[in-house]
Formats: sequence, structure tokens, C-alpha cells
Amino acid sequence: MKSALMMLGLVLSLSGFSQARITKIAIQKGPYRVETGVCSPPLTIVPVNSSGVPQTPRRSIKVFTDGTDPGISFFSDSVCRSSLASFSLSGTRPVRDLYFKSSVAGNKKVVVSTNAYEDDSQVQTFFSGSPVPSPVPVDGSQVVGVTLDDVSDSIRPGEIAAIKALGVPVRARVVFDGGVGPSYYLKPVSELRSAATIMGQIADSTDMRNYTPASYQARAESYLQSLGSLVEIWEIGNEVNGNWLGTGTFEKLKAAFSAVKAKKAKAALTFFYMGEPGDQNNCIDSPGNDQFSWIQSRFQLSLPPASRDPATEAMRLGLDEVLVSWYPDGCFNAKPNWSLIFSKLASVFPNSRVGFGEIGTENPQYGSPYEKALIQEFYPLRKRISLPASYNGGYYWWYFAQEMVPHQNSSLFQTLYQAIR
Repeated sequence: MKSALMMLGLVLSLSGFSQARITKIAIQKGPYRVETGVCSPPLTIVPVNSSGVPQTPRRSIKVFTDGTDPGISFFSDSVCRSSLASFSLSGTRPVRDLYFKSSVAGNKKVVVSTNAYEDDSQVQTFFSGSPVPSPVPVDGSQVVGVTLDDVSDSIRPGEIAAIKALGVPVRARVVFDGGVGPSYYLKPVSELRSAATIMGQIADSTDMRNYTPASYQARAESYLQSLGSLVEIWEIGNEVNGNWLGTGTFEKLKAAFSAVKAKKAKAALTFFYMGEPGDQNNCIDSPGNDQFSWIQSRFQLSLPPASRDPATEAMRLGLDEVLVSWYPDGCFNAKPNWSLIFSKLASVFPNSRVGFGEIGTENPQYGSPYEKALIQEFYPLRKRISLPASYNGGYYWWYFAQEMVPHQNSSLFQTLYQAIR
């Protein structure tokens, strides 16, 4: 007996695969943990035989989708815009992805069934609102951040366990790989939200050269559409003053900033610190690319505010966080004056929180004394030196997944655990 409230009729004309006897309409992929009001990752619906092998039906099969509780809706697209009534599949397309969302929290069963074959079902978990606290640190003044550049199924459970084991509110910066669409990240980011708030990196610095301003804005808009309810703050550009980002970087940043603010979301921007032109041991890759020279030029600081490009000035005054990437082993192990650097950043970006967007070594050292010393130096930095009121930490150790997962076997994890207390 099907629930009249939640029944949807789906006509599947399936062909392809093999011709053994169909015994079941199966759900492949899932189950998922999804925030209420957010579109799910796909459930793939396919007819199978008694061994679970996909089959081709010789006639149309009417398939019903049923949610066991009120509030579940079904859709044909990954952003849950097109309500699903029915669809047909041909021999060249013998499966179909189904998406759903719920306005009500709790564990709810999704069922696919027919009048002729065995049913299939999954229990989906829906949570309401933010399942984790905001990233306010132990001392009330800084973010404790880690970077996740790999959120594949094989590593994510260990990442979640390690973040939870830190025992404080954490913000996880997720690197969205170039050429990969947002649907890939919907399940990982949804699951990571059980352990951390999320900073979404629209594209890593190494991928920026592959976009035009228009295509970068389109990428930002697609990620905001799909993941906007899951991401706390969007990193619109990473290490933006490096010479490896190619040309037109600043126009790309303005385009992404516009897309983020159009959704009334938060935006962060990360610079790459290379020392100052007058430093004997700076690591500046090209003249004018040091952090403050780049900022001075791109943000038109030599001009009076009224003469600056309005879009540029809007970004300067509208960024929520301005961050610094720092890899000392790639810059002669210099010892910058961070009090001065962050005070200067705070004066240029008066409405922004300032902090670190990356800390680490150029290559993983898997718990070397040098890495441990870096963590001990930077994560408690506010306790040791004078910093502006707008300083909020961050740090985002780049190799967190590689070096601290599983956390039970990582001495570097223990160093981080102690450093944030």
C-alpha cells in the first residue's frame, strides 16, 4: 500500500544491459546525511536481477517513490529545481538519478517500488540548521582552521574523526578541485558539517590560470547555488599575488566577489607572503608581487578613494576576511614581524578580519620536529605577540589530511591538540 501523501509516479522505459529476469527496482548510491532544505546527492534507480546485476526491461515499468514522512520532495536535477513527475529511459540510458530534499529533520525512509518487482528503500538522515558550533576558539578571538584538499570517501571518515578529536570548534577549508563540479562535493561537505564549519575554496591558486573572469564567475555561482547553505565563508582567491596564477587574476577576484555578495555570503581573500623588497632574504617571485606592493597596485591605494574603481573599492571594504599564506621553509626560514604585517593589513582592509590562510611546509614531513615547532609557534600566536583586534587566527594547516589522519597514529596531531589549548 503506497502513501497517498508522498507518492510520485515515475515511468521508466528501461533498455540496455542484459536480458535476465528483473526481480527488483534498486536504489544505488546513498544513504545520505542532508541538511533540511538542501538538495541531496543522487540516488541512482535501476532494475536488477536476483544477483543485483542491472537489467533491461522489455516493457515500461511504473515506479513509485515514497517518503515515509511528510516534507520530502523529489527532483530530476542536482539543485532540486525541477520537480519530478515521470521520465523515460532508452537503451542508451538505462538508469536515472533521483534527488530529494526535506523540510523536516529526522531519519526518514525513501522507498522505490512497483506492482511487479521487489521494493528497495534507504533511511536518509535530515538535520536542521548548523549541526556544529560557529568557529569561535577557546580564547574567544580566533578561528582554529585545518585544510582538507582530499575529501574522497576513503579518507573522509578519518578526517571527521580527527576534527572531532581536537575537541574545539574547527573550521575546515575544503579545496574544490579545478574542473570538478559542485555535485561531487555535496555529500562530502554535508558530512563534514557534522564536525566543522566550512570554508569553501572556489579554486586553488594552481588552477586559477585555467579560468577567464567570466568562467570563474560562473564557477563561483554554480558552487554557491549548490553548496551555499553548507559553506560559512568562500575563499574567492588563494595566494593571489603569486606569478603562477597567470594573467587577469584581479578581474577574476572581482567577478567571484560579486557572485558571493550577490548571495549575501561571506568572502575571504588569501595573499602569499614573500617578505618585503628590502629584506635581504625575501622570496619574491617577480617584482611587484610582494604582498603589499601587489595590494597597493591592484587596490589603487595611490589614488584618493573617490577616484578608485568602484568594484575594486567595494571588494576592499566588503571582504569579510583577509588572510596570509606562509611557508617559511620556502622563504629562507625568515622571521617576519607579524604584529606589523597584520596591523598594516587591518588598516588597508578596515572591515575585514585578518589572519592566516595557510601554514605549513612545502612538502609533508609527517611529524618532523620542524613541523611541530611551526604548529607550536603559530596556532597560539595571539598569546605570544601583540596583534590587531581584528586578528582571528585561522592557520589552516595544509597537510592535515595527509599528516594527521588517522589521528590516533599521528604525533603531529597531538602537537596540534596541545597547541590550541
